[in-house]
Amino acid sequence: MTTILTEHGRLNLIKLLLSDDKGGVNDLNGTNVDELEGLEWDPKETLEPRVDKMQPRPCTLKPQFLPYFDTPISAFRAFLPQGLFEKIVFESNKYARKKIAKSERHTISGNYWRQDISLHEMMQFMGILIHMTLLPVPGRDYRYYWTQSHLYPWVDCMKLFRFKQIRSVLHFNSSDSIERSSDPLHWVRPIYATIQEMIGRYVDVGSEFSLDEASAACRSSFGRHLIVYNPSKNCGKFHFRFYLLCCSFTYTCIKIRIHVKTDEMVEDDAFQGGTDESAKVLNKLILDMTKPLYNKGITVNFNNYYASPSAAIDLLKHRVFCRGTLRRNKRLIPSYILFKKSEAKNKESRGAVKIAVNKTFGLVAAGWIDGNPVHMISSADTERLPTVQRKVGRDKKSVQATQVV
Repeated sequence: MTTILTEHGRLNLIKLLLSDDKGGVNDLNGTNVDELEGLEWDPKETLEPRVDKMQPRPCTLKPQFLPYFDTPISAFRAFLPQGLFEKIVFESNKYARKKIAKSERHTISGNYWRQDISLHEMMQFMGILIHMTLLPVPGRDYRYYWTQSHLYPWVDCMKLFRFKQIRSVLHFNSSDSIERSSDPLHWVRPIYATIQEMIGRYVDVGSEFSLDEASAACRSSFGRHLIVYNPSKNCGKFHFRFYLLCCSFTYTCIKIRIHVKTDEMVEDDAFQGGTDESAKVLNKLILDMTKPLYNKGITVNFNNYYASPSAAIDLLKHRVFCRGTLRRNKRLIPSYILFKKSEAKNKESRGAVKIAVNKTFGLVAAGWIDGNPVHMISSADTERLPTVQRKVGRDKKSVQATQVV
């Protein structure tokens, strides 16, 4: 038996095992993973399949919402309803009047301001922006589209001067609010809150989800409270970061979160392995992102940035299972399962497996050689060893793998 358990951790486990609650729920709820200094891992232990784990199924659209997705425009308005655009029109006109009050000539963007923005104009403006996104012209600014209207006839719905005016005064939220100083997302809060509320309401959740992040390169000083620096990103070291929870079968996104500086995440830890403090913040992020999955027996998959034994235990408190790859320096993992890179150089070692089981929490930690060493953690699988097809040179070969794979 491989044990990495201190005296303090052993006392915690004794209390856990002596609990009268046979269901184990109270045991988990009473466990503070930050106080655990070690877990007991046994390479010879076995686990039974989870009886409360949801059977495989994809996300599906709820029948009552089928009419919302008859056409592309109705689907668009299901996520961004008219009320949101009315709010944008109100705030933009409010800012325009304030801007005009400072101008002796009653002009905006060099043109006379004839009338307030209407809801119809705002929808046209947003439609033009969507077209520009789908048909980009690298090296040209937005004015180019009006000079080539025969190629881009959709710009004919709005004069260039009016587009400039709306672009100049576009506001999503009030510029007078006292919340500006404390909320980094104040300027986009209405649209962000609307998307968060609407994005997951139309589907019945499936059995498997993935938690990951996406990024959009940006170096603008206006986004300084949101921009993340990561030197390992080839597509843009300075970027916005979005956390996404998506169905593993249909890729349906049911939750989104924008990273801000007030998240207290130490950015260096994102690519250097992390500290205990940043691990606590990361676990809070994981729990927040997986709230739509609570108490449903759903499995969430993630990469080695998120995965750890402590995150798996925290998720089990809410009947959410997980699996993911591990970094070698994560807390509470057994050193027994760790492979060195030198061990993977031998072609005959492909398919080599080391497994350790924590019976108390139903966790499986595994090391596997597949060209390179891969280390994994799972609360959703057992220690069984099926085979998988892997390509070796030009041929496919059956190799032993963990159930986690």
